[in-house]
Amino acid sequence: MRCLPIALLLFVACASDPEAPRGDPAERKAAAVRYEQQRCDDGNQKACAELGLRYARGDGVPLDPDRATKLLQGACDAKVARGCGTLAGRLIAEAPTQAETARAAIYARAYDLADRACAGGDGVGCHHLATLYDSGLGTNRAPARALALYTQACNAKVAPSCVAAASLHERGAAGAIDERQALTLYHQACVAELPAACAAEARLDLATRSDVARGLALADAACKQNNALGCAALALAQTPVLVPPIEQACTQGYRSFCLELVTLMRAGQAAGDELRQRSLLRLACDAGWKRGCDELARLAAPQP
Repeated sequence: MRCLPIALLLFVACASDPEAPRGDPAERKAAAVRYEQQRCDDGNQKACAELGLRYARGDGVPLDPDRATKLLQGACDAKVARGCGTLAGRLIAEAPTQAETARAAIYARAYDLADRACAGGDGVGCHHLATLYDSGLGTNRAPARALALYTQACNAKVAPSCVAAASLHERGAAGAIDERQALTLYHQACVAELPAACAAEARLDLATRSDVARGLALADAACKQNNALGCAALALAQTPVLVPPIEQACTQGYRSFCLELVTLMRAGQAAGDELRQRSLLRLACDAGWKRGCDELARLAAPQP
């Protein structure tokens, strides 16, 4: 199973047609679509769910959101977990574009669909349910529950869930900081060809000195693909450290590099007074980085 980047929250499942031709890829895809359509027409709701995914993405068929929704809803109503899970993901992705007054109801429905999908054994549904617990949308925020669900989805080979679980472990956002487990999960997602995971693995490899050679190779490859996280990781490994890529990564939302900036400022390797350092620590803390919160608490404590 291949999946789109996590921000899109839309995953692809590939049906296989044993009679598909072995030649031209476009013809293979066309044959797969015909096969799925025939099975769907015969009442196979799993095939309808796969076809719905195609119409949601324009994968071998014209992009048709309405038809996708109809097919996926029919599959979900027939208790096909993948149909429910994909519908949940579509709602989560679409909610921010809707009127603010409508979002709570949309997220609540997404929660119900994702819960049904996950209970039915759909890893993608578990991923979407985890994102709702992680963000507190459609339900109360529960990082520990999110971590359990991300782990469940990761074990079902949903690579973005491996990255999300790794991030919670590394930040200490759902319990104790566990960089070793984070590195294992980033690596698992990187092997599944998720570029963001490879860049994250590179950063943590270099930060912990666990495998510097691999970290440098991954960071270099990511940076050559204009990945800000990879470039920042590579910059951090240079002597002297290259500060601008690290500042850029922090600004773009990679809050671990905000913490690295604070370290560099305290070492005199980057410009920034205490007020700036507190601001960076606040960004990291608000993003769930325990180290940032601990540092802020230390600075706020009365000095002996």
